[in-house]
Amino acid sequence: KPYVDHTFGGSLHLFFKYVNRGEIWSYGAETYLLVVIRTPAGTELERLNEAVKLVEDELSKFDDKVDKYITNIYNNEIGNITITFSEEAVQSSFPYILKAHLTSLMSNIGGATVGVLGFGPGFFTGSSQLPSYNVKILGYNYEKVKEIGEQIRQQLILNRRVANVDIDRSFMYSENLFEVAITANRSLLERYGLTISELMYRIRSLTRGAIQASRIKIAGEEINYSIKFAGYKVFSIDDLMSVVIAVPNGEKVKLKDIITLKERKVLSRIVRENQQYQRYVSFEYKGPYKYGQKLTESVVEQVKNNLPHGYTVEQSNWFFMLTPKSEMELSFIILLAILVVYMVTAALFESYVKPFIIIFSVPFSMIGVFLAFYFSDATFDRGGYASVLLLTGISVNISILLLDKLSKIETTDFVHDIIKGSSTRLRPILITTLTTIAGILPLVIEETHDSFWYSLGLGTVGGLISATLLVLFIIPVIYTLLYNKKLTA
Repeated sequence: KPYVDHTFGGSLHLFFKYVNRGEIWSYGAETYLLVVIRTPAGTELERLNEAVKLVEDELSKFDDKVDKYITNIYNNEIGNITITFSEEAVQSSFPYILKAHLTSLMSNIGGATVGVLGFGPGFFTGSSQLPSYNVKILGYNYEKVKEIGEQIRQQLILNRRVANVDIDRSFMYSENLFEVAITANRSLLERYGLTISELMYRIRSLTRGAIQASRIKIAGEEINYSIKFAGYKVFSIDDLMSVVIAVPNGEKVKLKDIITLKERKVLSRIVRENQQYQRYVSFEYKGPYKYGQKLTESVVEQVKNNLPHGYTVEQSNWFFMLTPKSEMELSFIILLAILVVYMVTAALFESYVKPFIIIFSVPFSMIGVFLAFYFSDATFDRGGYASVLLLTGISVNISILLLDKLSKIETTDFVHDIIKGSSTRLRPILITTLTTIAGILPLVIEETHDSFWYSLGLGTVGGLISATLLVLFIIPVIYTLLYNKKLTA
């Protein structure tokens, strides 16, 4: 039994530490490209057909990586081509390369509106509004948090598949706010007799449009007023740099001769979590999602080793549809299924203890589920939860077959008859297990790794193997221990 406990605990540790849980948000179950060509009303069909044919000719060069492409033309004005990929191509960066290639090709088609869109798990990255991978940084010093974000960016850009690294994104969105930083030439300021405060006053007056602000008394009431430049609301950086100002020594100088301006992206908002500054580093990865996950985990582990005390860095997943609330709901369904199984088996065996022996087989099947998802590097999604529900019934059936035989043994040489009774049930149990696995195995072989059916098949096959092997050896032992303690009566 200690070996079973260690096996279950070890598989549970591997599952929760290394297996992704949830469903990645996507437009479809498979990876595909959609090329859309829209021509102006009245365009001849031949013109649209030529544009579509241009794409098809290009796709014919990649027969080894493109699975198939389907073309449709509607009303002489709209044509689209749906492109799917081979399994090997999906696991590589080819879909991204082809998307970029076709985008460049489409830009040469004049007089038409064109678009190349990527959908599915393989194109999960690539949205300009929602980043694909995110690293969350927390710390008490704003500048230090920003510095850590910059360190992570420098590590990420070393990977050629990483693009659009952003350390100024605010959670689920980015407003792309920018600020203009002014750098003054201090040696020239000293030469012209200008101080930093005087320079900033001149610039502030120009950018706000205010020459003077004061108060005036009208009808015995003081009113604030200010004088502004005409058209100050449309004052541009170029206008600012071209302004000529008078300096204390009597000379006149253009601002562009004494200052430089640099535009830089900034956070759209400052967020503190438990009094710690929060910053996200987001990026896109040109390839399958799981490889981007591994890269993110690797970068996070490297940065963690050099973090000062009080700062934390963690991987943040924003796009898994299976939320903690959903996990709780599914867990409740599984517990309800176990309760129903207990009630039915308690009535069948007219015992309160034997149903616990039967339900004990459910954790045995979980060992196989955990290890199957760990070694296959698959995502545990709703198909995985469905496999747990399915296994709850199947593993219980195996235990019932065995326990029903053991319950009918009445002899003084109990251990010998337990072994003999278990061996007589070996054949029907193995036949039940093997035929079930044979029926489900095509789901594992034929379906893509991101499919609901693949997760269902993978979890069921793994769980059945472990449940069968452990039930045949552990259930007789547990039954023997309980029988000796007179608990089965």
